[in-house]
Amino acid sequence: MILSVSPLRTRLARFALLLALAVIGLGADIGAQRPASEYAVKASFIFNVANFVEWPASAFASSTAPLKIAVVAAHPIPDFAAALQGKAIRGHAVVVEQYATAERIEGSHVIFVTSDAVSQVRAMLKSADGHPVLTMVEEDAEAPGAAVVSLGIVQARLAFSVNLDAADSAGLQMNPNLLKLAKAVQSGRARTK
Repeated sequence: MILSVSPLRTRLARFALLLALAVIGLGADIGAQRPASEYAVKASFIFNVANFVEWPASAFASSTAPLKIAVVAAHPIPDFAAALQGKAIRGHAVVVEQYATAERIEGSHVIFVTSDAVSQVRAMLKSADGHPVLTMVEEDAEAPGAAVVSLGIVQARLAFSVNLDAADSAGLQMNPNLLKLAKAVQSGRARTK
């Protein structure tokens, strides 16, 4: 008997493997590692999450337009961009730009706010409001925040939670298999009468 594996199942398996490798790469003590290597792992994690998100066609100027990731951080993190150099998501080359503030971010498909720039979260959410943007914040990963994805360390492991209401509001489709891997999911969809 020949077993057929769906492309979605293959992508999920690849995501799970990469997530496991990212966690192993972080080791038992995140604080002991250089911030550059930590952010290279987080960049790979964000790339894998973005592979499980579908943006509306109107989010891109063309089918080959780049997918722009804006990083809001208080200090330069070159390893983040280096980890994504040459990568693409569904035919869209990944382009990373770093900002000190979130006030002038335009045309981004993903906005990631690092823990040292959490004061910029409100401005980031305002900038993204009404646009198909995957918002991600480095914060408590055990409970969804106002951003679509909250990314953090739980028991020395990289973890995330998803605010599905924020994703719906942004017009983003989150793959159910990604939601199964989340530490927590906030959604008004599950509410009953």
